[in-house]
Amino acid sequence: MNGQWFKRRWYEFRVGYGLYVSFFVGLWNFILLTFTLFLNEVPLLKLLFPNLIFFGVFCVFIGVPLSVLVGHWHNRNQLHTETMIQAETNIYYKQILDDLETIKKKLDI
Repeated sequence: MNGQWFKRRWYEFRVGYGLYVSFFVGLWNFILLTFTLFLNEVPLLKLLFPNLIFFGVFCVFIGVPLSVLVGHWHNRNQLHTETMIQAETNIYYKQILDDLETIKKKLDI
């Protein structure tokens, strides 16, 4: 075993935790805290969501499609902007874009 094995495990840990574990912990935290601190204190909302199960189901069935729609909007409208900003700040992206522009000019596209 060399240092590369540990570097790969460290990277896999960060990706797994950052993308998956923290997502579910954050979602559960949101549902639990919102229900406990907000919904239980407002009488009208307490009638709509009498217990944590109803609120959790509501969050999943409304929150997931809403998140998909927002993610779709982001990919269609904002991703190009983010990519261009990254290209401006990252010399490697900038070099790739410059090279692609040179190729386009040579091919007369």
